[in-house]
Amino acid sequence: MVSPQLAIAKVSFSAVLLRADPTSCPRTEIDEFLSRLDATTSRCSPSNVQKCKQWIFSNLAHSPARVAAMAKYLVALANSYSADLATTRTAREPSSKRKRLHLLYILNDALYQAHLRDQNTSFAVNLELALPSLVQSAAAFPNSLKHTKKLLDLVDLWQEHQYCQPDVINKLRQIVRDGPHSQDSVTPLDGSTNGSANTSTRLPKDAPFIMPTIHGDASSPWYDLPAANWLPVMEPNSTRPMNPEMIRPLRFASGPVDKQLIKAVQDLLADVDRIYSKECVVDSTEDIDQMGQRVVLDEITGEVDVAVTIPLTVALALTKPV
Repeated sequence: MVSPQLAIAKVSFSAVLLRADPTSCPRTEIDEFLSRLDATTSRCSPSNVQKCKQWIFSNLAHSPARVAAMAKYLVALANSYSADLATTRTAREPSSKRKRLHLLYILNDALYQAHLRDQNTSFAVNLELALPSLVQSAAAFPNSLKHTKKLLDLVDLWQEHQYCQPDVINKLRQIVRDGPHSQDSVTPLDGSTNGSANTSTRLPKDAPFIMPTIHGDASSPWYDLPAANWLPVMEPNSTRPMNPEMIRPLRFASGPVDKQLIKAVQDLLADVDRIYSKECVVDSTEDIDQMGQRVVLDEITGEVDVAVTIPLTVALALTKPV
């Protein structure tokens, strides 16, 4: 089962590749690359690694935005492999420990191509933010001396060829040595903190909410735009199909966000985190309606008492396009 974090990262990665930079990458090629990644993590043959590297340099190595998006996806992919070796190892499938190491081997081949052949130093710079998280995920296995040595040898190779700055190399080496205990010292790509912070401290997202000037990519076709872009075109209680030419990115007046909209988004994020939380306990008085909203049922009548969640499209509908 695909984790929600990996699904979100996949959508974000695909969205960046679909933008013209300078040309859009077809969906078929994106799906092909993701399939190659999965094949390479399962069987890290020279041929598979070469195919992944060639695709990277043909479609995204030239773009800092695309390299950064790929890095975020690789972090989500690595974290999607369970750290419990007993539950992930089967007769034909490599362990999650090896899969995470294989992702680093792909990047190692790409770094060699960029640094020594293409003289493209910016490629490594754009990856530096993701490397600590990727190395940490690979080093998060206790009592794995041979595996740890492979990681240290890889970091030593990066130092020898000067793929990264010395401070980055030292940080990576320390992460490998700390092993499973290094997680608390790694800052994720989104800037949030790791550790045992509970749900209530993560979800409010009290950073200032600023309304963007546009929601959607003007260069994307109507069918690749966010679903909220359909709202101005939809007619209530009408069977007439929407006119695709009228579906365009939403434009907003940039500035502070309305408090009602902030609450709607925060309630949505809180409920999503609650659904996927390992500590989630479903109460007998709760149910899910046809809109996917969590509702509370009256204990006596069994009827809906209150709707707890506002869908994201409804939250966006509270905004005022200009």
